[in-house]
This record gives sequence, C-alpha cells and structure tokens, in this order.
Amino acid sequence: MFRYEVRHLLQQQTLAGPVTFVGLGAQSGRRSTVQVFPAAADTGLRFVRCDLPANEGLLRANWDNASASAIGTQLRNRFGHHLAPVDHLLSALTGLGIDNAEIFVDGPDLPLMDGSALPFVTALAGAGVVEAGAERDLLLVRKPVRIEHADTWAELLPDMSQRITLAIESPCPTHGTQLLSLCLSPSVYVRELAAARTFGFADSRARLDLYGDMDASETDSRGVRPASDLADIRFPDEYVRHKTLDVLGDLALAGRTVIGHLLTNRPGYTVVRDLLALAGQTPGALESVSATGFYDCRSGGECLIQMGLAEPDPMAATAVPGDGFPAELRSAARRM
Repeated sequence: MFRYEVRHLLQQQTLAGPVTFVGLGAQSGRRSTVQVFPAAADTGLRFVRCDLPANEGLLRANWDNASASAIGTQLRNRFGHHLAPVDHLLSALTGLGIDNAEIFVDGPDLPLMDGSALPFVTALAGAGVVEAGAERDLLLVRKPVRIEHADTWAELLPDMSQRITLAIESPCPTHGTQLLSLCLSPSVYVRELAAARTFGFADSRARLDLYGDMDASETDSRGVRPASDLADIRFPDEYVRHKTLDVLGDLALAGRTVIGHLLTNRPGYTVVRDLLALAGQTPGALESVSATGFYDCRSGGECLIQMGLAEPDPMAATAVPGDGFPAELRSAARRM
C-alpha cells in the first residue's frame, strides 16, 4: 500500500493571527505594505488593494484572473486593476497548506523581500497555521493534460500525491540544465524550496526599467540577483528550486490543492496558468473530491490512499509523451 503523509491536507487551514510585510514594491520601487489576515473556511485566497474604491479593489487568486507581468504572475479584475507579482506569496501560503486568507495591499505591487518565499514563510509560520473548521476539497487529476508553448511545455498526470518535476535551462552558462522532482508537503516546502531566491539577467533589468519607474541600479536591493553571482547561493541548484517555488504559486490559481504530478520544462509565467485553464475545460481531466473521502486515515498515522487509484507504477506515473524533456529528468522522476 502506497503511504504518503497527508494530515495537512484533510482540513482547510488559515492563519492564527495577522501578519504584516513591508518592503520595496517589485515594480514601482515605492514602499509597499502587505497585511495577511485569517479568513473563514471556503473564503479562498483573496487580495484587496486598499488604494482603490472599496467596490473595485478585490482580486481573487484564480487562473482566469491571472496573466504574466514583466516580473511575475499578476492578477486583474473586471475593473482593469492589477496586482503583481503574487506568485511568491501564493507559493508561501500554498506551501504551508493555507487555503483561506485575506491579503490587503496598499498599491499595485507586492515587495519581493529577499527574492525568495522565506520571509513570507517565516512570518506566516510564526503567526501559526490553524484549521478553519471545514473539510478540504481537492482537485484530483484523472487523466493527462498537456500544453505546449513556443519554447516550453507543461503536463498534469494522475498521481497519488502532490508532485512537481521541473527542468530549466539557465541563460547563464555556469548554471546549465538543472532538474528537480519533489513530492510536496509543508516540511518539504520549507526545507527544499522556501529559501531559493530569484535570479535576474541584464536584459531583464532593461525590461524592468521600461515597465515602470524601477531604477535598474536598484534591482539587487529588491531581491533580484545577477544570475552569474554564485558567491552566496543557498543551494547548488537554487535556480531550479526557485522556479519550482514559482510554479507552486501558479498552481494555487486552481483554487484548490491539485493532487497529481505536474511536469514542466522551462516554465515561464503563463504555461501553468494555461495548463490549469485547459485542464478545467477538458472533460474528465479533473475531479473534485473530499480529502477525507480520498484518504483513509483510520490507521492513525500515515494515511492510506484509496478511491480506486492503483499502487504507483513508477514507469507509468511519470511517463511523458513526446520529445524535449531531458532523459535525466525522466530517470529522476521514475526514482521518486
């Protein structure tokens, strides 16, 4: 019987108390204040821009509200207002298993902090994560869904856990191709992903300068480090770990925890969002299930997986049709 620690998935969760973050806005360079408050069950993750009229400031973290900005994933609402980048904070919330929170921001952009999710994770975990008093619903991947863009692709496969396998080819020759495959839980997220920082390149600085009033000379102070700077790396493969962190934030746009295996090669800021949209439009690809219906925890310890899914076949569970995915990554995924 396949065993996977899922106690963190059974009940919806929220914060025990509010948390405040202050930093330089990722796009504007101005002081940005973010306050995260506990929310009731079934609220989801909701952003509110406090600088807008009360009826225009709500931005929900859903795939149909999301698009790409110059520096990350952004949300838009029907009034045309936007907020970016939301992927690092969404990643931190999702990585810790927080389903419900109201996030108030005093402008159009969030601070990058140190370029990782660690400052968010440290403060959120310090406030405490508590059950919200309702059972969690999951999105179960029932059949493969794949999307391809010009230079990237992503695929969802049925799996008994929440798993991400990612390959990235860095524009910096010293990084080369990096591969990572993880079965996610809050402890894995904190240990393996939260501290990985974003990287920037010279052409990115020029684009950021054009995007708003960010002075390219200030970019490093906002958490975007030169990709060639290996003097203070936190992981030998920090680049791929940070991209996995980003991807998990984009998976949060599904609105519920996705139980399945996401495989992606060279993901940008749109491919996961487009994959979720395609999966939602594909009959039979996703099924909404109750967590306690999916997992049998009567054993009292680790939970046993039921609901008709067979024992995991490493070859079948991670097979990727088509070319373009590195052979090393296929081998790594099969060993998970």
